[in-house]
Amino acid sequence: MVTREALFNAARHGNPTKVRLTIHFDKDQIRIEVEDNGIGFTMPYESNPRGRKHYGLSVMRERIESIGGTFDVITEAGHGTRILITAPLGRMPINDDVDILHG
Repeated sequence: MVTREALFNAARHGNPTKVRLTIHFDKDQIRIEVEDNGIGFTMPYESNPRGRKHYGLSVMRERIESIGGTFDVITEAGHGTRILITAPLGRMPINDDVDILHG
């Protein structure tokens, strides 16, 4: 769900011409990178030009950290965005009903 949200956010908000998804499986963890060449943004990104709060990134971070993973955002206005996710492979939730079991 978090990877899908990162891809949707890139397309919806970043105005990119390219979005790249990279997935690496190591012995004990998965590493996911979503990178776009869109407009980027300045951190911390708390509200849009209309003043509405955006909670998507914090919710994504909370979901990943709740399973022992890490969630990093690298971005700069005018220079695209990279979302870096790591998660242990022991029990990684796909959505509310399904888990990936490894081992």
